[in-house]
Amino acid sequence: MPLRTLNAENAADLDKDLMSVGAFSLDQLMELAGLSVSQAVYQVHPPEKGKRVLIAVGPGNNGGDGLVAARHLWHYGYQPTIFYPKQSKNELYQRLSEQLNNLGVPFTDDFEEALKNTDHVVDAIFGFSFSGEVREPFAAVITALENTQVPVTAVDAPSSWSIEDGPPKSGPGAKFNPEFLISLTAPKPLVSHFTGRHFVGGRFLPPSVAEKYNLDVPEYKGVDQIVELPAGENVKSLCCFAQNFVEFDKAMSVSDVITILTSHIVKPHDAQTHRRSRQERTERKTKSLYTRLVDYLNNSNRIRSFGQLQEISCQNFAHRTADLFCKSVTFFSDDPPKELAATE
Repeated sequence: MPLRTLNAENAADLDKDLMSVGAFSLDQLMELAGLSVSQAVYQVHPPEKGKRVLIAVGPGNNGGDGLVAARHLWHYGYQPTIFYPKQSKNELYQRLSEQLNNLGVPFTDDFEEALKNTDHVVDAIFGFSFSGEVREPFAAVITALENTQVPVTAVDAPSSWSIEDGPPKSGPGAKFNPEFLISLTAPKPLVSHFTGRHFVGGRFLPPSVAEKYNLDVPEYKGVDQIVELPAGENVKSLCCFAQNFVEFDKAMSVSDVITILTSHIVKPHDAQTHRRSRQERTERKTKSLYTRLVDYLNNSNRIRSFGQLQEISCQNFAHRTADLFCKSVTFFSDDPPKELAATE
């Protein structure tokens, strides 16, 4: 079941509670967050895949998490490089930078050149408090991340994304959907637009705080500070498209769109598991609707192309039937819509 999300306002309030009721200091929370980020990078990109890691650091707490992660990555055997164009004069951030200087970690002013010589990127520019327009020098950086073939791990949020609404409709970040995301403390609503591998790091949350914000605490294994959410988490991304399309076309129900998605996106060899009668009925009913759905998704800034949606589906839901897909949906609310519950 998908974890409950934490909006921007509650995320800010939760941090305040952690530093008051929870008795954590800011640097403690930053250390725990950066440790989680470093573990996520190690899991998706172990050193044998390439040791060069470029960390793009923003001016706020998200950037601080990136600085901490860089230190841990150095101790794991990586070769981090820091892009930190708006360095804070705050004493905490200066100490984090000095710790990296003491390790001989290089800082660079040329992000695009550094990007040509790295094996992995950590996007630690903007976090859950970001809003408004992306300005230079970060606009060019985010544009470069959109177009790079180098895998990217985003810290808490892909930079430029709205915590509530996901990627911007235009400008830098509109097509940015990194391969990996590490949500800190709890997922944010933007995960409904995210299509890659998703981790959560929050193995420090007191039960009382988790209960106050109605958060789910995942089961962490061993000494891990992170947990990867199962592939089924991506179900909610597809269901978000369905819900939005229903708003776009009032003549359709949620179950209509879900049926289209499951019958046309699944590869032919997977579709053999569907009941033949259901397939035939679906094909007769949805040919024109399917075309309209493709047009809608192609014009949606939530995904780059319908081809990408097909790729995501095949990767994450191969050999799953439409029945299993429909029964997996819990994104909409604790009580799914009647139309969805009634899907055969």
